[in-house]
Amino acid sequence: MAAFFSRELAAYAHTFPRAIFLLSTAGSICSIFLLRAVIAVLFKPHPLLLKAVIIGDIGEGRRIIKHLHRRGGIRFRILKTMASSEIDELASVVLLKHIHEVFVTDPAINLDKFWAQIYYARKEKPHAFNVKIMIDTRKASGTVGLHSLEDYPLITIPSFPLNRFESFCKRAFDVCFSIFALIITFPVMLLTALAVRLDSPGPIFYKQRRVGLYGKDFDVIKFRSMRMGSESTNGPVVSTSDDPRISKFGKFIRHFGLDELPQFFLVLIGEMAVVGPRPERPFFVDEYFEFQGRRLSVKPGVTGLAAVNSRYYLRLVDKVTYDYYYLDNYSLILDIKIVFQTIWVLLFKENQKKPIGVESEQFESEHCEKRREE
Repeated sequence: MAAFFSRELAAYAHTFPRAIFLLSTAGSICSIFLLRAVIAVLFKPHPLLLKAVIIGDIGEGRRIIKHLHRRGGIRFRILKTMASSEIDELASVVLLKHIHEVFVTDPAINLDKFWAQIYYARKEKPHAFNVKIMIDTRKASGTVGLHSLEDYPLITIPSFPLNRFESFCKRAFDVCFSIFALIITFPVMLLTALAVRLDSPGPIFYKQRRVGLYGKDFDVIKFRSMRMGSESTNGPVVSTSDDPRISKFGKFIRHFGLDELPQFFLVLIGEMAVVGPRPERPFFVDEYFEFQGRRLSVKPGVTGLAAVNSRYYLRLVDKVTYDYYYLDNYSLILDIKIVFQTIWVLLFKENQKKPIGVESEQFESEHCEKRREE
């Protein structure tokens, strides 16, 4: 039977016109190219159009936007131009007009007010917009996106200071270290809970409202180290090492940082990180611009540079100096280094006295003087 069909096909092949075969092949090839051309036209990617606001010199802002378009094909639609004196309206403009990019072309802008507005806007719309600040390179410090666009020195502050890979690595480190720390310190926490209960009347744990990522409030948990009703008279005040409100056993657990151990549970559920700026109370965040803005663009930490260098002796400006240095120089290696330094400080009290890499006096003069004059 196979031989029969082979002879029939061979006979039919001789009668099939070769011209039709050639035309069919050519038509198929042309159809493929035509189909590709149609798809390319219908699904051609259009340039990304982002909404922008310019603060300061409008001409400089437009020139920066043109350079960005030439380099990356990104188009911006300028929805609002603002003078530096109108900075108090920035948050409402960003939220109402759904702004993607904020361009600041005035290097002399009041940074305290600016970051306060960014803080309020990101509290409502995290990850929604980026910030590009035109700066004087002679005064620039840190490594936060400092680059040059043609002749324009810029600092780019993304909606989140860590990229996706860094965020993944930091979260993986937080989870692994927290599990390890909770397993190792579980017997210590049981003994601490018993001692707190016997030392003074009141609950074992102390819950307090703190400000976390993007200004969202959460409850921080500690072993109680103060007597009950300590703030009923004077209200919220900054704690010190010789605070009279601290109980006898409270001094001991604070001395070795045992009161902070329950916070590793908060790290596991994602409210905190192992390393980061220490969480502040809403009262202080609302009172001081320095505790807002970039400081709230990362999760608060169980420990941080400020805790490593001096736990209860730092001024406000020193705390912010350490936190900004951490944000400017973040790496997983830095996190690991801070963890080991924290253990060393708790055991041997070898506290460093000066900020790493930046002078607090310089930070105070540049970032806090304007606010005090107001």
